Amino acid sequence: MLNLRSLLTIAAIAAIPFVVLWGFWRWRGLPDQITIATGPLHGEWHPLSHNLLRSIEATTGVDVATYSESTGGALHNLELLNAKDVDLALYLRGSRRIEDRSAIAHVPPPLFVANLYSDLTLLLVRRDLYEQGIRSADDLSQQREGERPFRIAVGRLRTGERSIADAILDYYFAGNRNQLQELHWGYQQVEEAFRADRLDAALISAGYQAPIFHTLLDEGLCELATIGEVDAIVRRNVGLSTATVPVGLFRHNGRNIPQQPLQTLATQTMLLAHESVSSIMVEEVTRIVLSEEFILENQLFELSQQGSAFASRNPEFAVHPGAMAVYDPRLKPLV
Repeated sequence: MLNLRSLLTIAAIAAIPFVVLWGFWRWRGLPDQITIATGPLHGEWHPLSHNLLRSIEATTGVDVATYSESTGGALHNLELLNAKDVDLALYLRGSRRIEDRSAIAHVPPPLFVANLYSDLTLLLVRRDLYEQGIRSADDLSQQREGERPFRIAVGRLRTGERSIADAILDYYFAGNRNQLQELHWGYQQVEEAFRADRLDAALISAGYQAPIFHTLLDEGLCELATIGEVDAIVRRNVGLSTATVPVGLFRHNGRNIPQQPLQTLATQTMLLAHESVSSIMVEEVTRIVLSEEFILENQLFELSQQGSAFASRNPEFAVHPGAMAVYDPRLKPLV
């Protein structure tokens, strides 16, 4: 006759398959709640993250919380993902590699879900200075002795925008940037400073549809200057690429800006997920990102034109299995 210990052992062994199955379905199924990083307040990512939040809740019924009212940007979002403080976050391609001085470069990365849109890096110069001949990044490096340093906004700390600005300025100034006064400002501060003539230039990386570009250029506060030698900068910074700003992307008083095609730097805003987020949850999120409703609401031009081909292109990190099930449905049974 079996004793109590033997019965408990048999029961425990018999329960193993059910525990494993329960764990699998818990990993694969929809969670009760997930958390998303929102991006900087007044930035382009903040409304996009909230739109994604609402779409996830409406489509899946999962409660989506925000980490806080705002987060610091690409590198901060990466820190939050690595610490498991958030499940989903936006990130600017290449930021982790460019910012190799940060400890974040040595932390295991999260998983890739989708590219959402391309960010253009534009150099904007206050209009009166542009008319005085400050028309390129190289002109900023030709400071005459005794003149005050040029005041340039380079993006907030822990943002991918600042990392890209660092890559550009290091190229032109060879590590000696004492002739610049670099300001780590958000878009609201940048706009206010240009209006008050307290800012000379800004390096901004954002989607072409970003309100800050249209405010500064369409209203004539700034002119679009040339970065120049972008191919060389790209070769030095893996993750960046080149792009062409078409004639008339912006307009002021009926005048095309730029008046000629302008070559500049580009990268992608991508959505990342922590590895512990269930496969089925990420699959649903990926389908939302590719949906016509979400694309139109957020004016995601490349997704509207190229769909999953753009969404899955050149991932910086390993692709989450849930996203892979959408990009290559043949793999779904294996996933």
